[in-house]
Amino acid sequence: DFKSSLILKMLLTLERIPISVAVLKETAWGKAVSKLSKYAPPPREGGDADKDAALARRVVESAEKIKNRWQAAVLQEQAKAEEAADRIRAKFGMESIIRGRALR
Repeated sequence: DFKSSLILKMLLTLERIPISVAVLKETAWGKAVSKLSKYAPPPREGGDADKDAALARRVVESAEKIKNRWQAAVLQEQAKAEEAADRIRAKFGMESIIRGRALR
């Protein structure tokens, strides 16, 4: 199917491109790839059902691979930000200040 082939080519291109978390936040690529991880096109009339199903599976597998890689990158960035915040709080003794405000 032409549509599935085109989608797969686009996904294979996305697999090779390094994407920053900032770009993911600014674009809808993450949502689009997430939707493609559930890709299930309707069967074509007169088409090769096995070939179409195999192509659809490749689209789903590629989308899931990208989605997992991007999710890992987001989690890694969040962990780095939390570690940096912890170092700043420890350096300036702000942990007790933050806790004190939370108790009031």
